[in-house]
Amino acid sequence: MSTNIAALEAAVLARRPFLAKLLEQYGERSVGAYVTRFTRHDPAWDAYADCREQLIVIAHGHTERLLGREVADALAGRLACRQNVLTADHHGPLMHPILVSGDLFFGLGDILAGDTEVIPIFAVGGVPVNNITLRKGGLLFTQTEPGQERGIAVGLFGHRHRSTPVHTLPAYGTVQVNDLRTGLARFDDVLSVPGRAAGEQVIARCFEHEAAFAAQRYADQVTIINNRLWPMLFRGIEHLPQLVYLEIEDLVREALIHHLLGRKNLVSWMLFDKAMRAHTIELFNGIPGCWTTSEDGSHAGTFMFWGVHEGERVPLWFNDQYLVDPDGKPFVLCNPNSIRDALRDGSLMPSLLTSFVVVAFHYGFRPYGGFMQCDYLTRMKQAAANLLARAR
Repeated sequence: MSTNIAALEAAVLARRPFLAKLLEQYGERSVGAYVTRFTRHDPAWDAYADCREQLIVIAHGHTERLLGREVADALAGRLACRQNVLTADHHGPLMHPILVSGDLFFGLGDILAGDTEVIPIFAVGGVPVNNITLRKGGLLFTQTEPGQERGIAVGLFGHRHRSTPVHTLPAYGTVQVNDLRTGLARFDDVLSVPGRAAGEQVIARCFEHEAAFAAQRYADQVTIINNRLWPMLFRGIEHLPQLVYLEIEDLVREALIHHLLGRKNLVSWMLFDKAMRAHTIELFNGIPGCWTTSEDGSHAGTFMFWGVHEGERVPLWFNDQYLVDPDGKPFVLCNPNSIRDALRDGSLMPSLLTSFVVVAFHYGFRPYGGFMQCDYLTRMKQAAANLLARAR
């Protein structure tokens, strides 16, 4: 068994060289010693103060609308003084133990630094609602019995939404919540009494909360659900920081519409400058979250944005002034006004690359993520640096 584990570890680290480097450099440190790195101050970040205020105002507006002015003010204060944000999570109800552990791990850095008001999470909403951490947006249990452990998933959305990204999902209503309760009842024979009671409490206090029912989008409902769910996971703990869970694509969408498209900045150069766009296609090729081009001219992934058609993602590529769909049909004209209009009407969604270009490379925030993100985001950063070097 130990030989197999060692072989698996070697294979993973071979595919994730930046993870291997992190483990080599910090693997012997305690958790407490390691997380203090999260809140270190980079003097160069001070130069971003006026610029990053744009994103802070956007995040404040979203938070005030969903969680109230007090929480929004606390978030704005936190984002103004520290550049670290967590971008590891998929935007959905906080049920999966990997995500809960990651949020705790990240939040510990703030707590040790004396910041105990909010934990800022910019979660990814471009993922399908049916994935290993969301399971159709509903409840996820680990039912532990003597000698065994069993995962139990109860979906909020039906099978037809299995590939629908969280970003485009409409708000759920009483029908979906009733289906959630019905699904929970199907596990009466395996759920413990406390487990069943916990599920009912989460539905009643989080999913059925009046603010959640008043929201217009599922992504907004998730922000409300997780803010209410967080203290339920840690009952009895005083001064627990508020969990502010915002969808990164929605923040980036608003920044692009109001501040970035068509102006002098990296994301506009990548999109609209002919030479920079060609360099972008070359330098970001093969990086997860970007695209892969083949010698025969075919490509996988999407160029800067996903198209949205009937709620589903459509991969796009640049061709002759247009972003085109997989059949080569024009989807949207690639100019600032057309992109802005498509973002406004919901027919475009920022890709993972575009989200990080805006949040990290333009506004200067330092995203923290999981074992895959530390690899692909580092590669994106290197590609962006090489792109800017070619522009000189």
